[in-house]
Amino acid sequence: EYKPNKSSLSLDGNYKEDNYDDAVNRDTSVTNNDDRDQEKIELTARLGYEYLENTEAFLKASSNKISYVSSFDDGGANRSTDGYSVVLGTGLDFTGLVTGEVFAGYISQSNDDLILDDIAAPTLGATVDWSATPLISIRGSVARSIQESTTDGTAGYVSTSTTISADYEILRQLTASAELDWTLDKYDRIDKDDNFYKTVVGLKYLLNRYISADMKNTFKRKTSNSEGSGYTQNTTMLTLSGQF
Repeated sequence: EYKPNKSSLSLDGNYKEDNYDDAVNRDTSVTNNDDRDQEKIELTARLGYEYLENTEAFLKASSNKISYVSSFDDGGANRSTDGYSVVLGTGLDFTGLVTGEVFAGYISQSNDDLILDDIAAPTLGATVDWSATPLISIRGSVARSIQESTTDGTAGYVSTSTTISADYEILRQLTASAELDWTLDKYDRIDKDDNFYKTVVGLKYLLNRYISADMKNTFKRKTSNSEGSGYTQNTTMLTLSGQF
């Protein structure tokens, strides 16, 4: 990141590798997932200008390349793809109590295989942090992206997600948290819409300046107009963490 004055320039690079295990089904049959293994490279450039104190307008552009380890999936399609996004946005700062950013733009993903349609859509996003009181903080976010898929008949889907969370400092050492998430995945070319709902409630206790205990319960629910795709998951985790 480079910021000589009111202008700023930042560059980011990311590499991600996914390797999926095969799935053993209830009837003991095996679903091959090797054709989902992939590598992803993403580069992002962000140009900003501080037009108000602590408030910056920005233009952000990114490109990505997704390469599947298998040249063709089990359905005979080459799933490798290239994409980009361009967004224009601004930071938010209202008296220091509400901060964040909002942006809007365009996203596109082009497939190497001509039998698969390219996917493109407007995009938008926001993150907002609100210090409601000295003890309560609230955070909200909205995001939209294109995700690839190995589902037959489609190259992927447009995913729109929203999140709202809150932290409450009950005591100096004890903090309660809660989170609500909703995500809608709309698949391209096929009639498949998936809804994901998630709630998280938790408590974090600082045993001392170095060690903390964290207990969280996460409930997830997926509904879909595709038969047999829904599920419910409930997880409780107790975590002991150290910092130095």
